[in-house]
Amino acid sequence: MIFNRHRTIRSATAAATAFTATAAIFAWRSANLSVQALAAPQATAPQAAASSAASSQMPGISSGTRALFQYRRDDAAPGRLTRIHINAARNAAAPVRQNVFGNFLEFLGGTIYENVWAQALLNPNLERIEQGNTVPPAWDLSGEATWVEGGYLSPRCVRVSGDGVLRQRIFLPVHRTRNYTVTLYARAAQGGGQINIALRAGDDAAGNGATGPVVAQSGLAGFLSANWQKQVIRWQLPAGGLKKGQEARFVVTSANPIGLEAAVDVDQIEIFPDDAVNGLDPDVLRAARAWRIPILRLSGNFSSGYHWRDGIGPRVLRPTSRNPAWGNIEPNHFGTDEFLLFSRLIGAVPQIGVNAGNGTPEEAAAWVRYANRNALQVPLWEIGNELYGGWQIGHTDAAGNAARFVRFRRRC
Repeated sequence: MIFNRHRTIRSATAAATAFTATAAIFAWRSANLSVQALAAPQATAPQAAASSAASSQMPGISSGTRALFQYRRDDAAPGRLTRIHINAARNAAAPVRQNVFGNFLEFLGGTIYENVWAQALLNPNLERIEQGNTVPPAWDLSGEATWVEGGYLSPRCVRVSGDGVLRQRIFLPVHRTRNYTVTLYARAAQGGGQINIALRAGDDAAGNGATGPVVAQSGLAGFLSANWQKQVIRWQLPAGGLKKGQEARFVVTSANPIGLEAAVDVDQIEIFPDDAVNGLDPDVLRAARAWRIPILRLSGNFSSGYHWRDGIGPRVLRPTSRNPAWGNIEPNHFGTDEFLLFSRLIGAVPQIGVNAGNGTPEEAAAWVRYANRNALQVPLWEIGNELYGGWQIGHTDAAGNAARFVRFRRRC
């Protein structure tokens, strides 16, 4: 199996390095065998003989593919590392099929929400992911800023009054665009409340960005009412206001005049660069297109606890939760439709792994129908991910996995 592992980054070099890869010409592992791909000189005659004998034992390897590499197993080598020497100047009798290659996306670290998805704020719904959270994860609260129940179409929001400050560290792609759109929902329960939305360079002496140089700001006053209202703010950052790769702080503060104590609730806060492509980062799109990825797989450890219905419909209705595999914040803003759009824009065939951990065959079958409701958009599906491992939600033994596979296959 030839595979490419990737991790995307949004940084000064995002366009060049959004998809970095560790590629193995042959990923075949056992208890005492690992593989390393090398650009190495051709093997000696004894090595070639050993290679031929060893490669003939590898499952699923055609004679044409064997001609592409020399393989020598040495269990006495340090770390029992098996090396495959590649002769790139030699062509096999039969071409390697394009679909042997592929990449995959997983909700892991910053792969999705700090890279593929262009929205710059984490946890935009201001929700908890653990029962013990005392502030919304990824956000800082100080002064008379409190986390309260009763958000806009969500359980919680943040109430700002007096000297209250709500802030989050962010990085914006100023190397690419100076234009951004901020959206949020706000209400003033007592009427008359005012807040200020600002972007501050994060290099102030205190180091928290609350008093750093203002790069952009907007006030929300008079039109706030007791009912939730959507607010849209458009910023054009001044040239040089932020340097490429410089951190900044998105800051919400009370702007009430002296003597007015009216609090303002805020929720569902997003900031997109104006060059985002239906929510997707254009740097990552360009880099992914350059890879010419034949198949893009959406799966991984997260899939054993992922419920696809959480990631469809309007974003304001999608629940925020803890990623069950990796522990990070999952707002479900990048769901099925976003994945299908991303695959289409980079020219890849989408492949999806259904939840065979704590999911059901019925849930999986409904996902297949949803993804292909208008046309056959997802021709490749897989059942479960690494269910043999104790780290996996719903892990099982070989017999249990076989029985589970049959149940899913019959429904899907």
